[in-house]
Amino acid sequence: MISIPNDIVFKELEECIKRSESVTIRLHGRSMEPTLHTGDLITLSPLSDKYFPKKNDVILFRYADQYIFHRIKEVRADDYVTQGDGLGSVEIIRYDEIIAILTLVTLQNGKVLKCNGLKWKMRSFKNLSVKKLRLSLAGKCYRRLKRLAE
Repeated sequence: MISIPNDIVFKELEECIKRSESVTIRLHGRSMEPTLHTGDLITLSPLSDKYFPKKNDVILFRYADQYIFHRIKEVRADDYVTQGDGLGSVEIIRYDEIIAILTLVTLQNGKVLKCNGLKWKMRSFKNLSVKKLRLSLAGKCYRRLKRLAE
């Protein structure tokens, strides 16, 4: 297998998207776990002139000289707040930093999910709900330990 540096791959991917081509790549990284995993195939498509990304869309964007693939957590008047499903930190980006939108996922088990379909939305909702519960429980544990330490 040949390993190609990310900056070369993503620059070429960005050129394909500019030519209105969809691109399928194998995902690498943990920031979107548990929704997406390293090895899943993702199809990224150009944004149409009539579509503005909305909350819960998963996008590829440029941020601080990096290419990042995260979910839109909040749409604001002049920008977007994004976050990986497995992360606590957020990024604030502008529309012109968005390169592509996730349209199709092929999981490692062969299941294909259209990102505007019910199965994808249910998978995302379940994983985001678990994340909120996990963060809530972690906060409660932290507060209880802090009280015990006082």
